[in-house]
Amino acid sequence: DITAEGNTIRLHHVLNDFDPKDVSNEDFRGALKPDVCESDEVQAMFDHGLNVEYLYSIQSSNQTFLIPFTKADCQ
Repeated sequence: DITAEGNTIRLHHVLNDFDPKDVSNEDFRGALKPDVCESDEVQAMFDHGLNVEYLYSIQSSNQTFLIPFTKADCQ
């Protein structure tokens, strides 16, 4: 799903068969950052004053990971 609040676009993802025990927001952020910062679509959102958040929910638990990105994160 994709939702919006204020100037932030949030992309919702559900992960199946995933053990979040040894993973942190920073791990997700590090893995996502190259693709986010190289994406023409995300850069266009940044250029329009929007921020992007990725929300990962783990199906087998109540755990979530929220990873925000702003234009400054990619400069």
